Amino acid sequence: MLKLQKSTKNSKQWYALCFLCTGNSKSNQNFLSAAPSLRSKLRDTAPRISFKDMVIQSAAEEVQFQPRNGNQVHYYKSISTPERKLGSDMMVTLHELAYSITDFVWSIRTYPDLVVCFGIPSLLNVTEHCHFVLLSYDTTFNLGDFYLSVLALKLSVFDEAPTIPVSFVIHDRKFESVHYEFCQQLSRRLKVRSQVVLVTDGEAAIVSAFRESYPQWVLVNCWNHIMSDIEMWVKRHEGKGCDAAVYKSNVREMLNCQSAAELTSKMSTLEPTWSESFQMYYNSYLVDRVETAYAGYLHSVGLRNDTITTNMSESLNFVIKQFQGWKENTPDLCLLSLYRLQLYYQTLINRSVDGFGPFSLSADQNAG
Repeated sequence: MLKLQKSTKNSKQWYALCFLCTGNSKSNQNFLSAAPSLRSKLRDTAPRISFKDMVIQSAAEEVQFQPRNGNQVHYYKSISTPERKLGSDMMVTLHELAYSITDFVWSIRTYPDLVVCFGIPSLLNVTEHCHFVLLSYDTTFNLGDFYLSVLALKLSVFDEAPTIPVSFVIHDRKFESVHYEFCQQLSRRLKVRSQVVLVTDGEAAIVSAFRESYPQWVLVNCWNHIMSDIEMWVKRHEGKGCDAAVYKSNVREMLNCQSAAELTSKMSTLEPTWSESFQMYYNSYLVDRVETAYAGYLHSVGLRNDTITTNMSESLNFVIKQFQGWKENTPDLCLLSLYRLQLYYQTLINRSVDGFGPFSLSADQNAG
């Protein structure tokens, strides 16, 4: 029941469409077009094997099943590396990918800024099998000349509770309208029957977009970002390291409160010790975030931990950057790379459901 459906079109079909060698030889040698199976083999093995070795391995084959020359092998090696380009026009390529990979790209907007919403629908459908849905939404940088925001899901259907990326949005600007547009596209595809808890970094544009789009969801705030924002505020106001340590310690005490009454009492005790400027900052920018992040509130919405962070998103950001070879890419290459990454997670889930690992279904899922 949980097993995911495989896409009818995959990245290999796309490569065959974009990178097919065409044209006839201009020398006096006979020319015979390479067989499709040879092209496929070259795409898969060229980065790892030399031309001479490939000739030796295919010596018993007919000419069309043998690599033509070193240049042909070098060509396929070049398009199989992270530096390859899918096309000369990135915008055109994005649209070609949208048509070539069924249901993966939800929408593309190019004016006034680029916004691309996408994700494999079957991974979104996994939420229907989770008794408790914990999502994390975070924006990552250094992938290219753009931002990438990722919606991640902790898979409670498995004992290991792995985190998987379920949808993405590539965008040029960090505007509320971008996140709102993503939420609108998401609402047409995400169907959940259980309570949803979403953890964010507290960025106003993100919080506002999700609250307006999903008023029934519970939004909680990341502790790490609250602490880092306090430290940044102190530095901007020319405070000392000891000042930041005190304020962070005070706020952490409040975050550890187990009830609203305890939080109010702790606040009344600590606030008189703060500077007037920090009191204004806390009441203007932090009070709402603390009230949706302290331990008692987390317990009331079904979270078992005393703390909450966006670490699940940040660890996924590491995986994405590692998957791209720690190099900046264009949006079209990033999109194709993320499609392959989601296919990888989809395969892991399918294998695990069939009992071949690497994850183990929880007792509740086995009972069902």
